[in-house]
Amino acid sequence: MKYILFIAFSSEQRLRLGQVFWKGDYLERIVKYFDISKLKLGNISYGIAYFLTSEFEDSLCYEICIDDLRYSKKCLEIDFSIVKKLDLISSSVKSLIRKIIFPDPDFQDYTPYCFAIDEKEFVSYSEDELLLQQIKSLSRKNNWLEICKLFEPLESLSEKPVFWNNHNLLNALSFATAKLSEVYINLKREFKSDSDIKKYLKIKKRYRKITINIRKRCIELNPDNPGYYSNLAYSYYQFCLELATRGGRRDGSIREDAKKSLEFINKALELEPNRITDLYRKGVLLTNILPPVLLFGKNNYSDKNTIIEVKNLISDGIKAFQKVEEVYEIIPVIDEKRLIRYKKEYIKSLYNIAAAYYQLISHKWDYKQLIEQQIDRLNNDFEIENNIKFINSSIEYINKCCAKDLNNTFEINKNPAIYAGADYDGFVEGVFKLYSMGKYYLKKYLLNSKNLNSPSEIQDSIYYAEKCFKRALSYPFPFEKRKLSKAFIAEKLARIYIIKKNYNLAIQTLSNFCKHKTDYYVRYTLALAYFLNKDYTKAKEQVEQSISFPDTNKDILTAYYFLYHIESKLGNHSRSNEYLEKFRKITEEVA
Repeated sequence: MKYILFIAFSSEQRLRLGQVFWKGDYLERIVKYFDISKLKLGNISYGIAYFLTSEFEDSLCYEICIDDLRYSKKCLEIDFSIVKKLDLISSSVKSLIRKIIFPDPDFQDYTPYCFAIDEKEFVSYSEDELLLQQIKSLSRKNNWLEICKLFEPLESLSEKPVFWNNHNLLNALSFATAKLSEVYINLKREFKSDSDIKKYLKIKKRYRKITINIRKRCIELNPDNPGYYSNLAYSYYQFCLELATRGGRRDGSIREDAKKSLEFINKALELEPNRITDLYRKGVLLTNILPPVLLFGKNNYSDKNTIIEVKNLISDGIKAFQKVEEVYEIIPVIDEKRLIRYKKEYIKSLYNIAAAYYQLISHKWDYKQLIEQQIDRLNNDFEIENNIKFINSSIEYINKCCAKDLNNTFEINKNPAIYAGADYDGFVEGVFKLYSMGKYYLKKYLLNSKNLNSPSEIQDSIYYAEKCFKRALSYPFPFEKRKLSKAFIAEKLARIYIIKKNYNLAIQTLSNFCKHKTDYYVRYTLALAYFLNKDYTKAKEQVEQSISFPDTNKDILTAYYFLYHIESKLGNHSRSNEYLEKFRKITEEVA
């Protein structure tokens, strides 16, 4: 039997000495895991010197020639000479040795400085393992391209059985190709010409196709592994996020990718029902990604069946998020590793449950009623009982989200003191928690504004809403989001001032946020404030600017209704009638 002798060093300087010796505790660790008496100069093929310390873990190993070996019960001495540098990374060799010595990954002990492995066993065991460890080492440096180079040409993987039939290697490779396929940028800002964009997207498309092929192959090789279904589902989930990125790629279908992602998430959950990450992504797909595509994919108006379908999806999404909540909350306190690992999904699930219940509310802010100065009709609602149940659930969950995002240092109350800890950047930014809380309390006020049984609760709702919106406007975004506009917050605050008939304050609040491409709904609310303040010319300017970007305006119908009334007030009756006809035509088409 021939052996390969592995010797660990703390630095290259120690290696250059050409001699090592161990005694005492160090020798005890060596003989504990290998019978050194078996080694003779004649049965050692060669040695491999590697570096044990984290400082040099990415350094390459050396082949060494063992010149002499002296062993007694008190001491082990080895003389050697350096032959050449090897294309092996020290951390990979260390990991391989530890896997052989400690097959149980939970077992903890020091790695011995000297260890011998049967040469045949090493060759058969090491090829895959060392390549995996090399991939891990490159992954830590985010060196995805170098990982792919180990397997090129990637299109011919199926012709290389050593790779194509090894699901562990393919799985590791798929993470690199997935990273190289990502497109989370505004293409027009990043590239000067369409040809550059086309070239860039062609490269990304190549890696997307390769990733899907590899991940499908992993499932073929190991169909009982839920992680492989999860990885494939994540690829399609990633595609959805890319296609929804402002200024991002548009060479795909969010609807189709979302459906494929759900298909493979469900297969993963069939095998392992409590997978928190998959449950969370399922909730996001059902509540955040698919609904806007179904509602606004082809036009800006949806039929009754589509609305019912969307509400069913949102309800299923809530169940997925609540499953995350349930699974996370039964993790034992002593399992600190899992509690830390999944806390982000837990907190964001609570936040998304609140948002999803809000989406189920049928009551809408109706500009038509407000134009006609019928603010008291805003709470006319045939589903008032369900809507109040939904908004109370939204408030319950946003408060729980805020409390848990504070690491349990804040008590949850049904009627919290103003912000309830929302002004804190945790896994959800404080600005968004404050905005959401304000939005839910404003909706609660609108739904309950005619309820004479609890006038104090109604006034508390609008008071909380106003305080939350003001705090959200003053509370800073995290550094990486500092350039985001807060127009969406100012718009909600302006609604409160309109309800209170303080139109000048509503105008003052929104005016500074209206830029060249401000969202249509922000301009509608500013136009409403001008209209109710009898400044019809400025109201007209805002509405006309809102329809100058038809691709981003999801509610042109309201613009025509606005202009019908504005032109009438300005005495332009022929123009008023033209807009009325446009309004009626679209209304009939929708009907």
